[in-house]
Amino acid sequence: MLPANAHTLLEIALRTGVIYLLVLIGIRISGKREVGQMTPFDLTLLLLLSNSVQNAMTGPDTSLAGGAVAATTLLVLNYLVAELSGGNRRFRKYIQGQPSLLVHDGVVIESQHG
Repeated sequence: MLPANAHTLLEIALRTGVIYLLVLIGIRISGKREVGQMTPFDLTLLLLLSNSVQNAMTGPDTSLAGGAVAATTLLVLNYLVAELSGGNRRFRKYIQGQPSLLVHDGVVIESQHG
């Protein structure tokens, strides 16, 4: 038998999944960056973004169970994206992008994107 608040917890899982996809797409569109290449501005933006979407994930539910469902959903989605990226080159290309060759045989490669 499901607990009385199961509907709320399932809604939190769904909302969290939608926000995860939106943030993942937004970060991917914003450019190719690794954590080590982030500027203080990028890190600040990421932290503020995570705080701003928290209410969209959990809504008015501030319970421990609601937070646990949101956190678990994020961890599971992240695991699934990593697994799909490892096994599917096309998916990995869209999620992670492709590296840019900057130097070849000691010669700097000029940008071909204007």
